[in-house]
Amino acid sequence: MPEYGTNMSATSSVTGSRLTHHTVRQTISARPSITYATPNFDEWPRIYKGFTTDMHIFGYNFDTSVTVYLSCNKEVYASTNELSGVSAFNLFGSVSGTPTHQLSAMYPAFSGIKLPSTYYDVASPNAMTVTLSAPDGVGKIDLIIANEAGYGSFVGDLLTTGAAGSGVERLIEIKNP
Repeated sequence: MPEYGTNMSATSSVTGSRLTHHTVRQTISARPSITYATPNFDEWPRIYKGFTTDMHIFGYNFDTSVTVYLSCNKEVYASTNELSGVSAFNLFGSVSGTPTHQLSAMYPAFSGIKLPSTYYDVASPNAMTVTLSAPDGVGKIDLIIANEAGYGSFVGDLLTTGAAGSGVERLIEIKNP
């Protein structure tokens, strides 16, 4: 059986022996992030005008008190009273930090609609379903999933890098049936 011991040394001897070129910096985040969504067609999230759709979203940190916002042009939900009131949300405007680490700079204000919690269901830390009411018109929708650590969105998290999008930001596309 191996023997274990504790070595005590002054802090200066420990820090002085570190090699900086071997240090790896790892960023840890608790904000929700989106990695994939269905239904999708040709690798793009898509729904159809006039049809209510359950959007299945996969990613990380969906189990930490999330709130979901929908951002779109006004023609998408023109006649739906519940989803027609657009507001500006500045979730981190009053949070202070260091000059180089302001949450309000990392997560700027956005306009959209705060969805009632009955419109989404968190199945696990990595999966959730958002019910999108039948759109009135064609256009594009961005879903923003927020918690106290920040927010993730289709625009910010699903940036395509392959040939299909070649650096184009993905949004949920609404097409005529």
